[in-house]
Amino acid sequence: DHWASSSHYIDEYTYNLLVDIFKQYADDFNYYGSTLYFPKHLDQIHQAIKQRIRELNKQKSLEDLIHYYQKNFFVLNISDELKRIHKASNSDTSLLIKQIQHLYSELIDLLNDCIAQNQPLWILGM
Repeated sequence: DHWASSSHYIDEYTYNLLVDIFKQYADDFNYYGSTLYFPKHLDQIHQAIKQRIRELNKQKSLEDLIHYYQKNFFVLNISDELKRIHKASNSDTSLLIKQIQHLYSELIDLLNDCIAQNQPLWILGM
């Protein structure tokens, strides 16, 4: 195993739901490579993800969720991806939203650890 024990894997789907936030806080953001985030940006990323979680609570249907992401963010193939995952979650939109929020919360936990330890965060792209 070549990853640090503190590393977290984020699948491509989740990564794509966060790309706009990652881009916002790094001038040299690299979708396919690595990007370093210094501690001064981690709280901003943390707050942006928390806001995303709050916004997800307002989405009541799959169509609302798709519209939210298409309207607010550039996420490649978001409609197809959300429909696929929605089907895999037994067509339960609230479950799908909770799954996305859980993934966001895991990233918030990682950010909290980096902030507490005054450590940078490396994001390795797709």
